[in-house]
Amino acid sequence: MQKHLLAQFLKSSLSAEREAVKLKHATFVEDRFAKAEKFFDTGGLSQSAPEDKVIRDTFSMPEYDYNLINVCKSRLLKQGNSSNKSEIIRAGLIILNKLSDVELLNALAQIKKVKTGRPKFP
Repeated sequence: MQKHLLAQFLKSSLSAEREAVKLKHATFVEDRFAKAEKFFDTGGLSQSAPEDKVIRDTFSMPEYDYNLINVCKSRLLKQGNSSNKSEIIRAGLIILNKLSDVELLNALAQIKKVKTGRPKFP
């Protein structure tokens, strides 16, 4: 008799667990569809600007030019503004982009060409 009660209890417990899982997943799916409908009904992407994708890259430069980044950082710190190397380089790109074609060519003419790639080890 005790085995019969235990089996019946386990069966009802398993049934209740199945219903709970079904309900949980059904609610999850309904929530996903509700969010999607709300997103598209309100205009979706047109209302929020997506963040810019960050591109990671490497580059080489002479030590003197690299030290100029630290000079800019020091100048900014004296003004009470801290900045990192990436922000300084990006600010320089914005300034270069505002130059005329002739001014840009003149600025690039002052740059010493650097061999790309890593040096060979003996």
